[in-house]
Amino acid sequence: MFFYTRKSVLTLITAFLCLLSVRGFSQSVGVTVTPSRLYFVPGQLSVQRVSITNPSNYRPLEIGISMFDWKYDSLGSNVITGIGTLKNTLANYIKVAQGTYFTLKPGETKDVDVVCNVPKDADTLSYRTTMMYIAQLNPGNVTDSKGASFRVTVRIGIKLYQSSNPSPDVNLEIGNLYAVKDSGITRQVALVFDNTGNLWTNGKISYELLNNNTGKKSKMPDVEFYTLPGDHRTVYAKLPDNLPKGEYTLTTVLRYNDGKGIKIADLKMEL
Repeated sequence: MFFYTRKSVLTLITAFLCLLSVRGFSQSVGVTVTPSRLYFVPGQLSVQRVSITNPSNYRPLEIGISMFDWKYDSLGSNVITGIGTLKNTLANYIKVAQGTYFTLKPGETKDVDVVCNVPKDADTLSYRTTMMYIAQLNPGNVTDSKGASFRVTVRIGIKLYQSSNPSPDVNLEIGNLYAVKDSGITRQVALVFDNTGNLWTNGKISYELLNNNTGKKSKMPDVEFYTLPGDHRTVYAKLPDNLPKGEYTLTTVLRYNDGKGIKIADLKMEL
């Protein structure tokens, strides 16, 4: 297995723009919320705005806002726990200026200000996180294709992140790339990497298989990921079905920080 590195020099502005690239999240039933992630700068009171919309043309929505602790597990899934469960909780420093309960008229959009104020004398953690849930409190009726009715409520999570590092460092390091066998047959590969920087970092993993016997190349679906500082991550990817037997070289490309950071790992394997 071989590793290659191409690391760019980052500026403070570039790192902040990377983390502020957020996407909205919508539901055809319930409530629409944007953005889906908020980033708070270190060392000062910071305010970010969230837009909440009632997409219904005929019924009001009762909205409740609540906070939970949040982190990723080793596979990248969200782990949600009660406030104060995690030592790096941000929930105690967050307030919603307009309150945590209100009603939206049909078609109405309400902007709420999320205020983060971590005092200077707080413990010196490198980052803090919380999950802010926007919940529909009055269930709506939905009818399926067979005429059955259901009561549906929607809860949308917004990830909140605050860094205490005045000097951003965005870096990922690959630790391993190996084949995963099932009943003696290689069916998956696993890429192991660590977030060794000090920022919430996202990226994409791409895969290319080379049949060393025929020279034929094939692609595998890209995998997107998000990591917090200190995260140890394992990403599994399924190999294409019906690959001819032979010797293969798998090249994985780990791109992050809007493609400015790139790490590459190669794996030779026999199928």
